[in-house]
Parts: sequence; structure tokens; C-alpha cells
Amino acid sequence: MVSRAGAVLLVESVRKSGLDTAISAAPAPWRRPQAVHDPGKILLDVALAVALGGDCLANVAMLRAEPAVFGPVACDPTVSRLMDKLASGGERALVAIRMARAEVREHVRRLAGEAAPDADGQVIVDLDGVLVLAHSEKQDATATWKKTFGHHPLTGFVDHGRGGSGEPDGEVRDGAWVTELAGDCLTGWPKGLRLIVREERPHPGAQLRFADADGMRLTRFATNTIHTPIAELELRHRQRARAEDRIRAARATGLRNLPLRDAAQNQIWLEIVQIALDLPAWMPMLAMTGNARLWEPRRLRLRLFSAAAQLVSTGRRRIPRLAKHWPWTDVITDAPDRLHALPNPG
Repeated sequence: MVSRAGAVLLVESVRKSGLDTAISAAPAPWRRPQAVHDPGKILLDVALAVALGGDCLANVAMLRAEPAVFGPVACDPTVSRLMDKLASGGERALVAIRMARAEVREHVRRLAGEAAPDADGQVIVDLDGVLVLAHSEKQDATATWKKTFGHHPLTGFVDHGRGGSGEPDGEVRDGAWVTELAGDCLTGWPKGLRLIVREERPHPGAQLRFADADGMRLTRFATNTIHTPIAELELRHRQRARAEDRIRAARATGLRNLPLRDAAQNQIWLEIVQIALDLPAWMPMLAMTGNARLWEPRRLRLRLFSAAAQLVSTGRRRIPRLAKHWPWTDVITDAPDRLHALPNPG
């Protein structure tokens, strides 16, 4: 018997997407001579622990306790040493990890076909800053505009539309102020850019802002999209609210805090968080259908990943044999079959 047998879905998604191979090559230059553990496998183990609800490096212990599901897992000192090594690699290490993720993301979308977010030829990326509080002195932490203390990573999420979740991107910035930084301000009016303003009646109890007029709320957005009705442009802009759902999921998947002290280490942590968010976005896209594709990480953990089972090996596959009375057994058992039907990477 193994606990968290449902996490086999994440492990199989890693294998079918080719993430294990790609991420193994990324930190290879920082591998110690005679090292026993692959640095890429260590990164993936930490990301899997975060995807399962962990919020610090030490939470890889939950994977170490289940070698039948996750394989051999490095000890805590080895994990910490790798984080220090990658942090010392600076931008070079970050670029290596991001290129690996980009390569795998492209492969996953080819596998997903019509379920991919770019199936209609358009990709929507929602940008927003996220306040991450710090309860101790950490590098680059400062007072925030909400009168708290911490960091303000700038995040971006690829919108999967109404039928899916979203993939992340982000980086730690100096300071903790709002996204509209001086360096982001326009120095001119770009060609083709339009500012569209709509007047609407505020809902009961809403507080008007200083830019509203005559008791009506003025909403505005800028776009350079052409040959599209204004109503469709406004609908697309309003659907950006889905970014708030992604931020909530990110906070529940490692972005509640930056657990390390140095900014370079926390930047590596943020890359790990993004891998941890990629997995529960890619797995439903490849292996699940219907309403289950919309489940956020917390619901996936409760219904799927936390399920205990007897792990049976057959035909070079690991199949969890779950209790028949578990309400979501059919979801857990059907998903591996869909993953197995996908072509192997390479």
C-alpha cells in the first residue's frame, strides 16, 4: 500500500511530456563530480512536493517516504546544496530551466491538440503582480503599497479558457510596489493603439472612484487588436479576471511565501513553483475530460493525489489499485490510460 498513489498521474505526466529529460539536461553544468542524484530529478522532486501542497524544501520528505511512486529522492542537505549551486549560477541557470520548460510546453500543446490553449491561433497571457509577505528579513524584501512587508513578483499566466486552467511565468523584482513601474510607462502612443472606455452603472454598494463621473463607473482598456467588434474586445478583457483564479492557485502551490533568504535562491524557488503549477495544468489537459479539467490544485490534491492505493506493476506500467468506494476512483484510473495512449517523447 502507498499513500498519495494518485500522484502517479503527475509522475506519468512528467514522463509523457518529456519534462524529466529536458529538466535533467538544464542544470547539468552545476552537477557535482561523482554526484549520485541527478540535479534535474532533484528539481522535479521539489516541484512535485510543492504540487502536492509543500511550501519548503524539506517537504520532499513526503516523496522520500514513497519510493514506489517517486523513485529515489535526495536527502535534505543535497537538495539545499543544489539550490545554492543554481542560485550561484545566476541568469544562466534561470535561462536553462526556462528553456527546458518552454521546450516541454510546446511538446505538451502538440499532444493536447484541440485542447491546447493556442488551438485557435491566439494565446492570451494575463499579467499581474502578487504580494508575497515575508515575516523575517529577506533580501530585497521591503514595505509594500498595502503597508505590509515582503516581495511583489510579477507573474504571467497563459489562459486556457473556460475549459482549463493556466500555465505560469514570473520573476522576483526589487522592491514591492505595483506593476505600473516607471520603467513600464509608455514614452509615446504606439501605432494602432486604442483606448476604449465604457460607461456602466455601478452595482449596489460599490464605491465610486475619483475617475468616475456623474454617478457612473468608467471602465477602460487599451488594445491594438483590429477587425474585431468592441463588444468582443471588452469580453476578452473582462475574462482577464481568470488571472485572479490562477493567482489563488499559485498561492496554494508554493507562492504563499518565499522560504529562502537570498533573492537568487528565491528566484530558483519561483522557477520550482512554476514547474509545480505547470504539472496540474498539463495533466488535466492531456488526461482528463469534462468538469475535472477545471479542478484547481487544492481540489486535485483532495480528490486525486491524496488517495491511497495498492500499486501494481504490469507491462512496465505502474497502476494504482484504489478502493472501489472512493468517489473519484474512475477519474484516477481513466487518466493513466489516456496518458499511456500518448506517444512517448523523442
